[in-house]
Amino acid sequence: MTTFVFVMENTWLPRHSFMDFGWGNGYVGVTKDHPLFGINYMYLDRYIDIHGGLTFSGMIDNLWCFGFDTAHSGDSIYKWGKSDVEVEAQSLQFQINKLSKATLKKIVWDSKQTKTIT
Repeated sequence: MTTFVFVMENTWLPRHSFMDFGWGNGYVGVTKDHPLFGINYMYLDRYIDIHGGLTFSGMIDNLWCFGFDTAHSGDSIYKWGKSDVEVEAQSLQFQINKLSKATLKKIVWDSKQTKTIT
């Protein structure tokens, strides 16, 4: 089970005097052999302590990725520069790598349970 950590600069939101945000987003990608491959971030979020919570899961460059952003109220380029985002992304990778087998099984099981709301 391999994980990869990376960051991406936020270039898709315009900076205005009334709206600021951090440098970018942090991600951890897992390979196809990882139990979390294909799992929506909402099933993992309660086990992870990351800035603003997890806000993304999806494919990036053949990896299933989990990510967080620095575009929350009160975030700024001064509070969340590139090095800060890198440190937080490394924390995310550490937390994912430290999940126990039992927790991983529970996350996968929870993700397969569907409830129909009528």
